[in-house]
Amino acid sequence: MQEILGGRGKATQYRDLIKGVFIEELSHVELVQHTINQLLTGSTEAPQDDESAPLTNAVNSANPQLRLA
Repeated sequence: MQEILGGRGKATQYRDLIKGVFIEELSHVELVQHTINQLLTGSTEAPQDDESAPLTNAVNSANPQLRLA
C-alpha cells in the first residue's frame, strides 16, 4: 500500500478516499457491537425452556412452502 500511495507527493485524494472508507467501515463495526450489547443486556447464561424461547412461536408457525425466489 505504501508503494502505491507513498510516491504521489501532494496528491491526497486517494489517501482521503481510503481514510473515508476506513472510517465508514469502522462505524459499521461499532453499530454491530452496540446492537449485540443491547441484545445481551439483561440476558442470562442459564438455558431457557423450549416453550419460553423467544423464537419458538415463529418457528412453530412458519410456512414451509414460503420460499424466496
